[in-house]
Amino acid sequence: MTSNLFLDHIIILVPYDTLLHPPPWVTDNFTLTPGGRHADGKTENKLICFADGSYLELIAFINDSPHHRSGHWWGNKPYGIIDFAFTSRESAQEQHARLASRLSGNADGVRYQTPVEGGRTRDDGQELKWHVTFPDVTTTGFQRGELPFFCHDVTDRKLRVPGGVETTTHPSSAYGVAQIRIGAPKSRAESLVRAYSAILDVPNSAGDGGDIGAFEIKRMNGIKGVGDMKVLVSSREENGESFSFDLVIGGFGERKSYTMLDMKSDGPSRIFLDLDVYPENPSLKMGV
Repeated sequence: MTSNLFLDHIIILVPYDTLLHPPPWVTDNFTLTPGGRHADGKTENKLICFADGSYLELIAFINDSPHHRSGHWWGNKPYGIIDFAFTSRESAQEQHARLASRLSGNADGVRYQTPVEGGRTRDDGQELKWHVTFPDVTTTGFQRGELPFFCHDVTDRKLRVPGGVETTTHPSSAYGVAQIRIGAPKSRAESLVRAYSAILDVPNSAGDGGDIGAFEIKRMNGIKGVGDMKVLVSSREENGESFSFDLVIGGFGERKSYTMLDMKSDGPSRIFLDLDVYPENPSLKMGV
């Protein structure tokens, strides 16, 4: 069974200089799309947009200022993958109502705050607006990034996430996110699996051994020959770090083992590139 939600984007916190002078792990593999400055004036971003409709957000605190970090919900995060968002075709308010209903029986206390407004201004002056729905991390032992948030556009999504060939064609032939794996400490791994089943509204399909949670997510834009995206949850030893995050990006090309991209993360997160062989260029089935 596949969730009716879609992956919206994954957030990677980087030094400000990475936005100004992108390193080889970015330029050798991806096409960067200009972003802009967020409405709070504390952060800027650039995007890596994929053909399946999702994207990676490279975000930085302007000038790496401790003042901008202070009080920000990502202010205490190390460099690396720090958060991610789902979206749906309904409004933020409708999605929140359904989500609250699904979580009402969650004995672990997982709840979501009501949607709030967000936005940024693109480099070309275009103003973007959206609603974001964040998990209430005061009710559980989880933190931002372990539980996803939701992002719903107020202005046209195409303004926020450019989807043309020029922005979604990459040197690595990446088409989108193949899977994410969240490694939770043993003490709360099972409760995280229960939370994801309710959040995504699908049963856990994990088998014996390996990951303890497995869920499938549709792609906003279906791609011929490519299956659904996977969200996996694994149990890890208690080692002082709250959770780990592995991101696997799918691409077309000569089949080989996963290639780990050297993003020089300060935290327990990694990005892998996974290439598959296809006999012809993939075609998009838009709107699947």
